[in-house]
Order: sequence, then C-alpha cells, then structure tokens
Amino acid sequence: MSKIIIYGDIDLLPLYIRVDGGKEIAVTGKYPRSLTISPGTHTIFATTVSKMERIANNLSDGGFVDTMAQSLQNSTNTTLAGELTFDSEDVLLIQVEQKGLKTNVYNKLMSETEANDYIHMDQVVEYGGKEPGQKNKWVALLLCLFLGFLGAHRFYEGKKGTG
Repeated sequence: MSKIIIYGDIDLLPLYIRVDGGKEIAVTGKYPRSLTISPGTHTIFATTVSKMERIANNLSDGGFVDTMAQSLQNSTNTTLAGELTFDSEDVLLIQVEQKGLKTNVYNKLMSETEANDYIHMDQVVEYGGKEPGQKNKWVALLLCLFLGFLGAHRFYEGKKGTG
C-alpha cells in the first residue's frame, strides 16, 4: 500500500488534507502522521488555511467581508493541490514548515527507503493512532474514579510528582 506522510511543524499548525474529494481531515500532532492509500492515481488537496478562512475567501459583500477576504488571500499560508500516480510502495512526503509568520508546505513523491533519509520511518504514527507514550484516557478516568484519592491516575499518566 502507498502512504501519505505529513511531518514538520504539525504540532503547531494542522494540515488540512483531502484525498479524491473525500472527507477533509485535520492532521496534527508531535509525531509524523501517515495515511494509507491504494496504488493508482489520486487527487490530493493539502493546505494550512483553515476551513473558516477558505469560506471567508469566497464571500463578497463589497465592504467589510471583502476586506477580510483580501487579507486572508494575502495570508502566509500554503496550499498544494494536484493529481499524483502512486505505485504500490510509493510515499508522498508533505512537510509543514513555520518560518516566522510564513507557513510553507513542501511535497515529494518517493520510495519508502528514500523517505527514511528525510524522517525516521519508525516514528510515523498512522492517522487516528496513539502517539508513543500516549496513555489511554478511559483507563486514566477509571483510575481517577476508583483510586483518585491515592493519585493512581497521575502515576499512570507519568506525572509522579503530583501523584
């Protein structure tokens, strides 16, 4: 299966991505995220411009909204869109980079072994999966309810000082 891997400053800024006109998802987190897609030709849309900003860009009333839309169009965010053909083991790397007030988004299609030169592939987390070291919230809640007076939930979360 092919992959799209998003990395870089996604812990600061989400990347909004849509594949083949499907549901748009916001990708964020401390570790690189991956989306698995089937080999073939896919239409990819990725941007750091929030949905609210994009809606405002399309509004026009000849006054305040136009002024707001114009400022958003001149914003420092980046959008990538296009059609790519993936082979069975291809990886599309999308890097989000914050430089001062400007956000840059770069992309590169390559093999998984080439991608390892850019990021540590063993750190990549499947979209929707837990980051390394992340604890289960339900377990923490149950520990809080039943053993909270002992601080068991704080120990579970690795916060030994307050446990």
